[in-house]
Amino acid sequence: MTSTSNTLAAATLAITNGLETVSAAGALASTNLLISTSNTLAAATALKQNLIAKTNLVAATATSGTSETLLLSCPIPANAVAVGDTFRVRVIGVSSSTGTLIFRVRVGANGTTGDNQAWISTTSAAQVANAWAGFEVLVTVRSTTTIQAGGVAHAGAVMLPQLIGAAATATIAPTSNWYIDIDCTCSSGTFTAHVATIKNE
Repeated sequence: MTSTSNTLAAATLAITNGLETVSAAGALASTNLLISTSNTLAAATALKQNLIAKTNLVAATATSGTSETLLLSCPIPANAVAVGDTFRVRVIGVSSSTGTLIFRVRVGANGTTGDNQAWISTTSAAQVANAWAGFEVLVTVRSTTTIQAGGVAHAGAVMLPQLIGAAATATIAPTSNWYIDIDCTCSSGTFTAHVATIKNE
């Protein structure tokens, strides 16, 4: 515990663990009560960012068969987000053989492939063995019940936009615990995610 006190113009300013207390010893002009809170606000903002969410892939994870596979899921605590909060979603991995890839970002209450689709991109041609692929997507809270996602994928030397379509939102229920998920479907062989992260900005 750190505690300091100073006498300022007939007043005592005590600071203990970041809590400021002013006690007057007689009449005290209001101008002497000005206390800067900028550092406190900055610390609170940083604390919120650290508390909301951050999940990294701790071990390589591969798709299974030709069905959609969950590669990484990030839990978001209830009531932790506000409109405008943004999350960055990234994954990079490698294909084992030929096959097209479908990348998805999902959001919802389950942390599974059954959550609501927020973003999708697919390779336009078959991969080859040891070809690298991945994507980066931003997920932004648009309202108290919706998010919007956008980003770009890549496969080998080819950049892959999200599927053509009007901008849309996906539904969330942020007053309860919810998830942001990274999913992938591989039509042949496997796609193995080697590095991935989901974190709030």
